[in-house]
Amino acid sequence: MAGALGSQVSGVDEAWPWERPTGRARGWTAVSGHLGRVWSLSVLATMMLAGGYAWLGFFVGGVPGALIGAVAGLVTSGVLHLAVNRAVSGPR
Repeated sequence: MAGALGSQVSGVDEAWPWERPTGRARGWTAVSGHLGRVWSLSVLATMMLAGGYAWLGFFVGGVPGALIGAVAGLVTSGVLHLAVNRAVSGPR
């Protein structure tokens, strides 16, 4: 395991894997393509969380429960987003 980790990381000042240039596409196309995939994944995760809470809320309390569940899912998604953003924004 240590050998595999050592072969992937060659120095302390290296960039994160997602920050390294890929060399495939350059310019705005590379940036917009990458951000499009990331944004879609964030939206999909938020929709799944809010939808799951809404579905659970519908079975517990009908339509009002579904609305409360959807709001709870959106709030939970926001809190998770802020927690993960804070965790990964520290020093390398």
